Amino acid sequence: MLRHLKLIFFSIFLLALPCGFLQAEPRPGRFAYSSGDEIRGNISTTPGKDLKAYVDKKPRSFPLEQVRSIRFHPKIEELIRKYAFKEFGSEEKVYTGKPYPHREIEAVVELADGQTLRGRLATTVLYIETDGVVRKEVIQYKQDGKEGQAFEDLVYVTEVVFEGETAESRRPTRLRFVAPRFGGVDAITTHPQFAVPVDAEVEALTRGTLRPVKIGRSAEPGVFEVESPEDEKLYIAIRSGKRVLVGWPKAKSADEKERRKQEALYERTRQALEDQPVFFDVRRLEAVCIGGEGFEVHALVTLARKQAQYWAGQPWQLAIWRWKFDSDYNQMYYDGQAILLREAKLPSNHLPEIILSDEVWRMERQGEEWGVGEDTVRPLTSP
Repeated sequence: MLRHLKLIFFSIFLLALPCGFLQAEPRPGRFAYSSGDEIRGNISTTPGKDLKAYVDKKPRSFPLEQVRSIRFHPKIEELIRKYAFKEFGSEEKVYTGKPYPHREIEAVVELADGQTLRGRLATTVLYIETDGVVRKEVIQYKQDGKEGQAFEDLVYVTEVVFEGETAESRRPTRLRFVAPRFGGVDAITTHPQFAVPVDAEVEALTRGTLRPVKIGRSAEPGVFEVESPEDEKLYIAIRSGKRVLVGWPKAKSADEKERRKQEALYERTRQALEDQPVFFDVRRLEAVCIGGEGFEVHALVTLARKQAQYWAGQPWQLAIWRWKFDSDYNQMYYDGQAILLREAKLPSNHLPEIILSDEVWRMERQGEEWGVGEDTVRPLTSP
């Protein structure tokens, strides 16, 4: 009886509340997914509940109405296998079953006041209403697949964008390649006389956040449409056949002291890469450079398997790994990675040749375009 009275009083209390208390004010916008799908509608969240992000391990709360956009990209992707120790006290591991994909996702939140927060978004529930149908989306920063699944099977939200508030920050721009012989040839030729073939695969990451950007060809040869919300310069990779051209700053310095520092950084990064536990048994450090205003080390890394696995094929990746550098303690800390190019089945003895290009590294904003190549207004060497 007492329980029924409580339910009656609670129902009366709910009916007496204003409608706005029960439902947050929805805002028009869209969800984009890693599968390429997109949903448009009115977006809302749980009434009275703020969103929370961890920036440099410190919590930041903010209401949904202050958000212009949230973009997500993988910070860590690795294949994991279950294991048990061979016997008590032993360090030898016995692996069982097929590997499963594990992904950790980083968020870049753009606020209405112009602030940009980068970090881990706490588990967030958003609702989107389209044609009277409400869809619930639970956004989590970790994903674990089932044994035998691939990363493509783990679909995640890549963008939450509100309409009418991000046109300036999301304006599409163009990449115009102005280095020698860009456009209209059949293959990437020996550096520095290179070109962008019609069938080449072109991918890019922002240099600051290592966020993948959408890029596609325009009708004009040598010009690509690209959308980079942060309006950052890019790491660019162009793959054609067995060659990959990657924009990267010059590795060698004329100054002897600076050259020794570069060689020491390369060797230290190579050792850090070897010490990092990953599924790939082929790890090739292609190049390193300083990023993040001098506090990060960015490494261009080739990853592959020596032998094909019946449960995973013979995967290959070209990725940029990021380490934080603590100058006080002279330590490097792994801080995630972003994939430029990948292929599910590629024999290790047929790994693409990686060609570093200082020309493709040079970018200069020219109105609504980024000029890329040796004929830009001035050479640029910093990330």
